Amino acid sequence: MRGFAARHGWWLVAATWLVDVTLEASVPKLPARSHRPKQQLGQSYLSDPNTVAKIVRSFEKAVHERGGSSTSAVLELGPGLGALTQLLVSSFPRMVAVEVDPRAVEILRKDLPKLEVRLQNMLKLNYSELLLEMGGPCFVVGNLPYSITTEALLSLVLSPRSIRFAQVMVQKEAAERMVAPVGSKDYSVLSVMLQAFARLRQLYLVPPTAFYPQPKVVSAVVELDFDHPTTEVDVGVLLDVVKESFRQRKRALRHSLKGYLQKRRLLHFGGHSFFSLRLEATALRLEAIASRWEAIASIG
Repeated sequence: MRGFAARHGWWLVAATWLVDVTLEASVPKLPARSHRPKQQLGQSYLSDPNTVAKIVRSFEKAVHERGGSSTSAVLELGPGLGALTQLLVSSFPRMVAVEVDPRAVEILRKDLPKLEVRLQNMLKLNYSELLLEMGGPCFVVGNLPYSITTEALLSLVLSPRSIRFAQVMVQKEAAERMVAPVGSKDYSVLSVMLQAFARLRQLYLVPPTAFYPQPKVVSAVVELDFDHPTTEVDVGVLLDVVKESFRQRKRALRHSLKGYLQKRRLLHFGGHSFFSLRLEATALRLEAIASRWEAIASIG
């Protein structure tokens, strides 16, 4: 064995060096001139150029397939240091980017001086105002921070008429809840609310190695095609109703919603008595919600 090592030592050294170089090259590096990601903001920057190009291509294709163009109202949520932004802005020069980290905003404004960058928390966005400012429903794209994924997604449906389409990257487990079918273990408040206003489709997975720093989870890219309701409804009230339904997800709706509806003197909801329903929250279908739009809109 020692003779083999002596004769082929150069090969072993070269192989070890090659492995080290390969591993080093596969680990995302912090972009030049940038800052350390803030853990409290859940920051993980996209650093793999192939993944960046794939996300941008799929978004551009989706926009054009839905009648959009280079002048469409495009909104990027959480651009970070601009991995996606640098490619997106060349296709959508009127786009707006919303970022909560002032350090990233400073870099974006310096690197992309023609881009409109807003220093703002994405959870505080008023999509109804954006609809007026940008001249039409928004096409939304973003890498959502894991720590606020649910809140960020629910904020999209609070003004469903203001958004035409969204393509977001989230943790794989969140994506599974977004697209979960009725009755499954992942079916949740998030599933009901998003599916009430949009058609969802998971596109592809993104490995941890595509980010810096590397998260401990796999991510997924999901698209949301928004269907605008024909009846005006207070989405905040609808969210309250659905949350109340899922507080005891295995309990019949006639029991879980009884107190909530009695307080509002709404014993007959949308022409149907909820007290006669034996459905559990996990069996709450979109059809049941749609048939009660009028009643939901009347709750005050």
